[in-house]
Amino acid sequence: MEKLTDGNLNVAIGHKALNSVQYGYELMAIGDSAQFSNTTGQYNMGLGHAALLENTDGSFNIALGRNAMRHASGNHNTAIGNEALANYGGASGNVAIGDSAMRNQYRITMWR
Repeated sequence: MEKLTDGNLNVAIGHKALNSVQYGYELMAIGDSAQFSNTTGQYNMGLGHAALLENTDGSFNIALGRNAMRHASGNHNTAIGNEALANYGGASGNVAIGDSAMRNQYRITMWR
């Protein structure tokens, strides 16, 4: 979190976890490169190797598992499982549970 200029209540555990965050509130990144690219996303939880790796500004996401939401950029998503929502391109309001659940979905939006 060496680039952090404004924020509080953040937790980063693991090599390069929250590496790029500049403005962050209530972020939790546990695992190698978890939330690596997050610069301004808020209220995200990424647990596992490369969880939320490429998310830069998406908020209110939960990613639990290796590569869960790896290429994420949307908001209000929950991914639980190895590579759950790993390759999706920016959808919001999704829930994916299980190994590789919705791994190759692109721009899916489902609101509650």
